[in-house]
Amino acid sequence: MELKTNENIREAFESHDFDMLEKAIGDISTAKAEAVLADAVHAADDKILEARGARKLTSKETKFYNAIIDALKAKGQSAFKSAITGLDVVVPDTVIDTVFDDLTENHELISHLDVIRTNAKIKVHFASMGSVKKAAWGATDAKITTEISGGFTELEAGMFKLSCFMPVPNSMIDLGPSYLDRFVRTLLYEALANGIEDIVINGLTSAAPYGMIANLSANGTTASGVTTYPAKTAKAITDWTPKGLSAAIKALQKTRNGNSRDVTGRLFMIVNPDDYVGIVKPAVCVQNSMGEWVDKSPYAIAIVKSPFVASGKAVLGIDKQYALALCANTVDGNLEYSDEYQFLEEVRTFKIKLYGNGRPKDDTSFEYLNIAGLKEAQLLVTNVTNNNTVTAGTGS
Repeated sequence: MELKTNENIREAFESHDFDMLEKAIGDISTAKAEAVLADAVHAADDKILEARGARKLTSKETKFYNAIIDALKAKGQSAFKSAITGLDVVVPDTVIDTVFDDLTENHELISHLDVIRTNAKIKVHFASMGSVKKAAWGATDAKITTEISGGFTELEAGMFKLSCFMPVPNSMIDLGPSYLDRFVRTLLYEALANGIEDIVINGLTSAAPYGMIANLSANGTTASGVTTYPAKTAKAITDWTPKGLSAAIKALQKTRNGNSRDVTGRLFMIVNPDDYVGIVKPAVCVQNSMGEWVDKSPYAIAIVKSPFVASGKAVLGIDKQYALALCANTVDGNLEYSDEYQFLEEVRTFKIKLYGNGRPKDDTSFEYLNIAGLKEAQLLVTNVTNNNTVTAGTGS
């Protein structure tokens, strides 16, 4: 269900089909509500609630969710509007922090990003050394002449808005604040995860965070104040062998200024889930002499699945080399309600606004690959004629 919903969201983004996007978001909220309802049993014991995925709420969180429940109980659209308009509460920072923790700790792709969380729209700086610097040797009383200089890339955390809609079914009312918290956090997690995945991979314009496949060293085209960069040329990978992977990995070992860096143990590759099953797994998996199927690779590369990677393509990158800044500005965090998003029955739709920005720390930190022709792994057998022995290995 989750994979199919993610595919629907990806298709909606690509086709700009708002109706499809509404339905996909509705499918998420319906599925999550059913999961919470199926697990919910009224219990006064906090330990029982915690065992079922609920958290012990803070006083601010309790006030926040009780206010939502009161608004949901309002009869009639005008009464509901009055109740939600009068809410003088914001989404507590602790709720957003918990969602961010879940994203970085549990989400496969986002765990490989350098996620910077703030509570305000600030500017984030990260270092980028321009060239290799060496200290100079000399006499103990010699003048110090060597200056180590570097550059900083600036990332404005609140540059872009990420609107999150929370379709809250009326069936959540009687479950109380703890289960409503679980539902809201789960839904925010899904919405953020999908929104982040798509943009950090595919973002090509200055109207949103730049993605891993954007060729930022190329000349962009500007129209109506928005600059669009071309996608990187996808390099063909046909053999999952040291030689077959060498060109892509060698490119990652050089910074934008041509300096060397060690990427050992820091590599990950993002692929479409269908391609993982049909292309990547056959290329990295072999059957050993015991009849067991095992993954073999000449380099330690973590395989990450995302439906937002185009079919037949892959992104090979360095861990923590994509900077993603996310913040929830409390001034703009007030709940809002809109008549335009009533696409499910018995649902009240709330909206909050989060802010963020992101970009690769270095334009050479990610390689765009064409894996459509990646060959299935084969068992290589080498005959050593001088002593009639046979050695076996893996390859493509």
